[in-house]
Amino acid sequence: MGVLEVETEIPFPPRRSRRTSRRISNFAFHNPSKHGRAGTLKFDELDINKALPVPEKAIYLSRRSSFNSLIQTKQEPKFSNLALCWTTFIVTVPILGFTVAVLGFVLKYRLPKTPPHPFLVESDGRKDGLIILIDFSATRLAFIASWSSTLAPMLLGSLMALWHIPTACNLAFLTRVGDVQQLPTPHQLSMLVGLSAGSLDELRKYFLYRINKVKAEQPVLLSRSACVLSMSAVLAALIFCADTAIHTFTSTVSYNRNTIREEPLLSFGRGISPECIDFDRSLNQGLPCTVVADATVGANFIARDSGEIISLGRNVSISNTIWKVTADDLQQGDLMVLMPQATNASVGVEYSASTVGVSTQCIPSTKQCQVRMSEDTSPEDSYVVFNCTENFRGVLGASPDVAKDSVVWTQTDSTTPDFNVKLDRNFQYAYFSDSEMAQIYNSIGGSPTNSGSSGDLALPDSKLINPIHLATAGLIPVQNGAAGESLSADADVFSLGGSLIAYSLNCTVTSYDVIYTWVNGSINSFTYTPTSNGSMIELAHGMQAEGMPSLSQSQSLASLSDSANGMARSFSNSHSVDALTLIASVMSPRKNTVEATTESLLVTEMSALAFSFLIVSNLLYIIFGVVLAIRAWMANSRDSRDMVARLSVEGLSAMALEDTIEKRVRRVDDTKDMFEESRIGVASRKVGLKAYPGGGHVMTVEQPRL
Repeated sequence: MGVLEVETEIPFPPRRSRRTSRRISNFAFHNPSKHGRAGTLKFDELDINKALPVPEKAIYLSRRSSFNSLIQTKQEPKFSNLALCWTTFIVTVPILGFTVAVLGFVLKYRLPKTPPHPFLVESDGRKDGLIILIDFSATRLAFIASWSSTLAPMLLGSLMALWHIPTACNLAFLTRVGDVQQLPTPHQLSMLVGLSAGSLDELRKYFLYRINKVKAEQPVLLSRSACVLSMSAVLAALIFCADTAIHTFTSTVSYNRNTIREEPLLSFGRGISPECIDFDRSLNQGLPCTVVADATVGANFIARDSGEIISLGRNVSISNTIWKVTADDLQQGDLMVLMPQATNASVGVEYSASTVGVSTQCIPSTKQCQVRMSEDTSPEDSYVVFNCTENFRGVLGASPDVAKDSVVWTQTDSTTPDFNVKLDRNFQYAYFSDSEMAQIYNSIGGSPTNSGSSGDLALPDSKLINPIHLATAGLIPVQNGAAGESLSADADVFSLGGSLIAYSLNCTVTSYDVIYTWVNGSINSFTYTPTSNGSMIELAHGMQAEGMPSLSQSQSLASLSDSANGMARSFSNSHSVDALTLIASVMSPRKNTVEATTESLLVTEMSALAFSFLIVSNLLYIIFGVVLAIRAWMANSRDSRDMVARLSVEGLSAMALEDTIEKRVRRVDDTKDMFEESRIGVASRKVGLKAYPGGGHVMTVEQPRL
């Protein structure tokens, strides 16, 4: 079947009788040409060879453009790409700026999840990688982050404006090559123009159009525009969801910021006083510097600082205190650590310091020492005997006529070996250099013949040992009740009728160098190693070997236990406290090894996942906008700008309602060039909507009265 050729004559609009053109023109329009092809309507063509006579006088302003208006009389505007530059800027820069701002604030003010103590070993309990701590206002940070979600939906029209430039070029190409099937219908063109404005309502209409049964074939241009707008809306929705997550999972929490001081100012460590450093024990009757020996009164001596010894033992010292630390490798006794008095600690200061500690480990040795009743059967002559070794044996509970003092400090009766201390008839102890209680540890140079210690016979500092060994034996009453009954029934004690028990202990006494950290008002961590020589423990042993009544009191406290092991542990801790109080009497403050000040802050706690979600969503939106911008700039030209102007709401409005040559022939750089209003101002025609009796309406063009 051939193509039906139809010739149609297109009439000019009727001449206006009331107004004539004021403009002088040498050219007149030819009659409209005929159609050259079915279905295609050609616009009026102008002939420049046929001129009109020039009127003598121009009275009225014509609404028709002369032929001169078809010739490009002015150069391309200097800022012809200003609209595209602005669209590219608004699509990429603002969201990128907000993203960089949020990321910059987070990176600049981000805080570590754990306080930066070089000596801190425990975490603050937060899960690494799940949160971000920021020293910045949570309200301000969330406000900056929210601008992306506010701006992203507003830029849908700008994104589509970038996409619309190559779309208009593609439509012109399809028209030129005659691919009619890919050209949009008038209905589809209206949706295409609506989608180019970023209208979500037009997108809704498009999807409804897709499911409509009666419709024309859908061109690729329309489906691609709908797809691009859908992707833009999805990316904007992702940013909105990310901003919602930021607001939901961002809160204000307290945080302690620690600043390390270059030079510690406080002295919470403890070390030997200057007068005890390089102390010559040989000039002090073999005794350590904790003892002041008076040579004019033989072996009599006094403590160097008895006030500190008494006050610290009762925990009322103004300078020091003793802390008990439980350690896994110290099973028979705890570690007693010399600490500064808590009332002297500075608020907001955390530190690491060195000090000294003592731990005594005791185990019951009643069976090994053969604790038993004496062979005498008469009640008045009965007492408890024990025989651990040749150097540690004796009688407990002996009557006064049995006890005969011979040497002041070495023994109290004929049954007590040399270098054993027995200040009352129910308690006896001695120090040894071995755990088998065979070799007496005679560091002070004592001798049964000199009635005291001797500087000439004392061990030199290089021969002092650490640890030292202690053996004890005692006779004590038990408390009433279940605890006393349980202790009496223990196989590691010797029970006397359920009201008294006899026992023996084998102990090891060790001094330690301690390094501890003080965090949040308590010991956070500590390390302890035995001191390299016996000089530290000798500060206590020198006085204890002369006789310490407090050790007898320690066994009385131990009697409150409900088992032999419990009694051994109680005595161990009491002995450690007694030893540490003697050592503390000659200790002086030492500067902290590391010191930090603590500042309490209110900081922002943000979910790392929500923050990452926001950054990734913003970057996807920016990348999408950059891709559209590059595509638009590649298609940008004077012709493409004219195509975009035609394929717009303004272009369709000019085509339908204007009567100027510019609306359809001359290339324009701006849509306003297609309207007569840009040339004649207030004289421009007006558009109305007229109703008809049948219920319909029609667009009308009205001439204003000037």
